[in-house]
Amino acid sequence: ILECLFWLRVAAMRIGQKSWGALSHAAQRVNRRHAAAIAGVIGAGAAAPVFCREQKPAAIQDKGSSFKVEDLQKFAPDSRPDLPTFSFSDLQDHASSESCWVTFRGAVYDVTDFVTAHPGESSRLLMAAGADLETFWNVYRLHYRGHILSFLEKYRIGNLKAEDLQVARGAVTFGDAFEDDPPRHPDCQPATMKPFCGETRLDLLTDSYFTPNEIFYKRNHHSVPRIDPEDYELVVEDCPELGIKGRSFTLEELKTLFPKVETVSVMQCAGNRGEDYHGLDGKPMFNSPHWNVAAISNAKYGGARMRDVLKYCGMDVDGHALGHKSAVGTKNPLGEQYAQQDWHCHFESYDACEPGDPYCGSTFLDKVIDPFGDALVCYEMNGRELPRDHGYPVRAVIPGHAGARQPKFLHKIDLRPYAHPTLQCRGMPPNIDFENDLAHWPPKKDPTLRTIQTVQEMPVQSIVCWPPQNGTMGKQQNDEIEIRGVAWSGGGSGIYRVDLSIDGGKSWEAADQLHKPVVQHRRSQFGWTQFFHKYKLTDEMKAKISKGEKLKLEVISKAVDAQFNVQPDDPRPHWNSRGVAVNHWYRVKVDVDPKYPAGMTHNPALVKSSSGQFGNTPYTGSHSVPWNEAGWNMAPKSGGEGHKNWYKIATKENVKNEPGIQADVDWEYYRKLECKPYWEQPR
Repeated sequence: ILECLFWLRVAAMRIGQKSWGALSHAAQRVNRRHAAAIAGVIGAGAAAPVFCREQKPAAIQDKGSSFKVEDLQKFAPDSRPDLPTFSFSDLQDHASSESCWVTFRGAVYDVTDFVTAHPGESSRLLMAAGADLETFWNVYRLHYRGHILSFLEKYRIGNLKAEDLQVARGAVTFGDAFEDDPPRHPDCQPATMKPFCGETRLDLLTDSYFTPNEIFYKRNHHSVPRIDPEDYELVVEDCPELGIKGRSFTLEELKTLFPKVETVSVMQCAGNRGEDYHGLDGKPMFNSPHWNVAAISNAKYGGARMRDVLKYCGMDVDGHALGHKSAVGTKNPLGEQYAQQDWHCHFESYDACEPGDPYCGSTFLDKVIDPFGDALVCYEMNGRELPRDHGYPVRAVIPGHAGARQPKFLHKIDLRPYAHPTLQCRGMPPNIDFENDLAHWPPKKDPTLRTIQTVQEMPVQSIVCWPPQNGTMGKQQNDEIEIRGVAWSGGGSGIYRVDLSIDGGKSWEAADQLHKPVVQHRRSQFGWTQFFHKYKLTDEMKAKISKGEKLKLEVISKAVDAQFNVQPDDPRPHWNSRGVAVNHWYRVKVDVDPKYPAGMTHNPALVKSSSGQFGNTPYTGSHSVPWNEAGWNMAPKSGGEGHKNWYKIATKENVKNEPGIQADVDWEYYRKLECKPYWEQPR
């Protein structure tokens, strides 16, 4: 099979045709032992020396001036008659990781130095080596947002011959690997379409303590695989240093060999609210997706404790958790006292990018074997099967940690004395930017990554969900403003209080109702706290309304966790180039208009979502750089339609065979959900 794929690839390149969509589906269905080899053939196929002519040196060595951020809305390359002209044949001569040229709308770029730093995986960028980027960007349309092309210009080396423009565009066929993705509810609004990453419409987060599966935020790195539960297996790899004998488990074995445990936990993307940083003080963000505010949700998860699975495979989890035992035969260069904490639990998923590279990640082993850490091999979500968008049939759940550390479609568990070397979800100091530092990997300013750590536990967070951002309200009953929202702190820290303001932070009072209907261990407060409050208008505010004048409010929440960590007010000192761990005050701008009927509220997010537009906004209430449906409205043939035209909307018919979701949200079901207190859970 591998040999056939290779020669098919060679033949395709010889006739100037490359097809990726079908190969992507094939790579997700073959045996995993062969997937890496297939990825190697595909990823390097464009560079195979069998059909590459002798490489020519770049005609222009100067990569251009430093990236300018004044223009974050660039949609066509600059006219550069001063640069040399290349043929499409020249372009194909540079189709490898050693020399990677690409073209876009007549411009030619040498992106060799950028390959290893590409945020969307280097193998994906290599798909376009020696080819036209536009073919791929028409699927991954977030690249059309504008700042990507501005960044790309620094790699400009020339122009493509005019007669080769159509040749380049027709030389690559990129099949849509996302055609079999599940249908989605329109109130899970896409920040990117492909892969689908959707955030919950903000005002719905307090309608139930448990976020419904249908509108729970969704973060996909690749197309969503369709996995037959009868074929599913979880592989635990050998680890003699920790006493583990490798073996595999079927889904049925996971459900019958181990007691089912339930835990309530927030899931939040490490990059939630990253759009707040895009355009801040003229700085662009190059993370994906650009979450606005609601890549955060709360659910009850059910499954086997991960420590029970490791114990079954031979590990003395209690001995290691208590420090009575340590790994055998491994040494940590920092000293023996560090050996235990540096061990990581690595995960590999079934989902993979088009070249076949699976999603991977890791978290601390001490978290996984902590008896109160509640790390799960999870197969239920909110009392139902895991939906496909959330990892069906099995995912990792690591409560209190960033969503990226909790891979979906879980396939392998492997214990190693180091962390997974991910490029994503790393916190950076403010002096490290993408354009000058992260465009090379490892970054020049910190090649040892001492100051660049992967996000694990998340910081304290709170978000006002009501009143709606940019909303207008009529005169309020009893001259009170009703405030609702959610608060949470990672690592198991509970919420001590939530302070509220309606005047932009000039004055504060604590929320009078903190709602958390589940009982969790003091250091395992993994579920969120919802807050509710009725804030009385001041006499000055009431006088303004009585005169018929519009009252402008700025509603803010500020959460304080059990360790008295508190949200900062200003994002600037905490700006980081990956846009992770964002937790400054979310500011809601709302008008009280006495001309509106009493008690009436205009909710722009509801209106936009109903018409197929994106309703959530960053903390300022507007986008520093035009949103344009995350770049999709700027793409060819998009026509400016709302997002409903770009993915399958859930209907009663198309959800019949989808696990864990319905076409409409059954709010009563979710409002009645309960979870046993922690002392009644099996241990």
